[in-house]
Amino acid sequence: MSNDKPIAFPEGIPMLSRGHHVLPELGGCFMEIASVLAGEPWSDHPNCTHPMLAELARTVNDLVHDESRQQLVRWIPDVVGANRRHPLITAAIVAVLARHGLAAHPDDPDYRWAANRARHRAVGWQTGGRWRRAWLRATDLWFRTTDRVRVPVMVPRLRTAGDDVVIAALTDAIRAYHLTADRLAGGEDLLGRGVDDLRAAADR
Repeated sequence: MSNDKPIAFPEGIPMLSRGHHVLPELGGCFMEIASVLAGEPWSDHPNCTHPMLAELARTVNDLVHDESRQQLVRWIPDVVGANRRHPLITAAIVAVLARHGLAAHPDDPDYRWAANRARHRAVGWQTGGRWRRAWLRATDLWFRTTDRVRVPVMVPRLRTAGDDVVIAALTDAIRAYHLTADRLAGGEDLLGRGVDDLRAAADR
């Protein structure tokens, strides 16, 4: 991850603002600026970022107040190139959002379902054979777009806990993505440690 390094943004990049912008002159959101850093055409749906992570970034960008939004800038480089698709990555992102949701709303059944389902899918990857893993890959899109784990459903309810909580959910999800992707790239058996380990690591 690059958030501790100086960020060299191209000249003319606007300050973060809410919503979709047709041209940079009209402002820019988190993912629109990420598209520029990735060398892609100006868009809030660039190919450089995992779809769930990108949707989370857009949602948080639009939810927080203007004075809080600029805190997000330091994390933009960390979503550029973060586009690996894998059931464990989806499970890790969902687990992070569910953890933040349960911290704000401990009795919420949807957050509880999301946390349990993420853990169940992670364990299924570990203990299942070739066919089980094929099923998890095939249903990854379904999982991250099902109503109870969709970003536009899970994240806005965090707004009641304040901007800091919403921003923490995004930054922890970015950390969880990189932790999981790095371990997958290194061939490490993630699931011997489970999604709980991923969530704990995202807090560090």
